[in-house]
This record gives sequence, structure tokens and C-alpha cells, in this order.
Amino acid sequence: IVKRSRDLAGQLSGGIAHLLKKNKVKVFDGFAKLAGQGKVDIALNDKSNTQISAPHIILATGARPRVLPGLEPDGKLIWTSKESMIPIEMPKSLLVIGSGAIGIEFASFYRSLGADVTVVEIMDRVLPVEDEEISA
Repeated sequence: IVKRSRDLAGQLSGGIAHLLKKNKVKVFDGFAKLAGQGKVDIALNDKSNTQISAPHIILATGARPRVLPGLEPDGKLIWTSKESMIPIEMPKSLLVIGSGAIGIEFASFYRSLGADVTVVEIMDRVLPVEDEEISA
């Protein structure tokens, strides 16, 4: 499953890169920060810097797992979302801390593969950032 997932992700990534290039979308690889209205400073991966401006800016930052003190990921007993995509062996049981979209996605995935799954959430309902009508 993991190999197929990685292969598919690679194909999709390549396809997206092709579409961006075909449609003349300029892509900057690096770290950026807002520098005022309509301006972005970018520290490029090649160690150079640039500033761009645009009337509309989309922040597509990706996501990083939150590491809790005392529960640092070790890749064996404590995983982040990254390790949960490439487990060495299928867990018989799993505790998911956090019931946001990613936590619930992994809980559902591992349950569908037969693991006993428990989800812990600090808020008063599952999927706390979603509309109350669809979260429990």
C-alpha cells in the first residue's frame, strides 16, 4: 500500500509540475514571508533572495506535525503523520492524538486495515474546526 501510495504521489507531483510549467506559472522553492501589502520576501533554496509583488497572494504552506513535550516521535512507538505513512509493520492497536482532518483520516485508514484505534481530542468534539453540523 505504501509503495503504491508513494508511486502515485510521485506521478501526481510530476503531473502538477508539468501543468504549472505549461501554464507559465512561476514556482519559487524556498522559504517566504509576507513583507507588506502585496509583497513577499523569498529566501530561495539556492541561497539567493528575491522579493515579489502581486495584488493577490495565496499562502500554501503545507503542514507540520505538532510535537508534544514528552511524546517526541521516535519512529517506533511514537509517530508523526510521516512515519504513519511508512510503518515497518502493521500495528495491532493505535492511539491517535488529535481529531482534526489528518488525525481522523489516519484513524479511519488504520481501522479499515484492522487495527484497534482510539482517538483522543482536547476539544469538546471530533473535527473541532469543522462546522458543528458535521462534527460530533
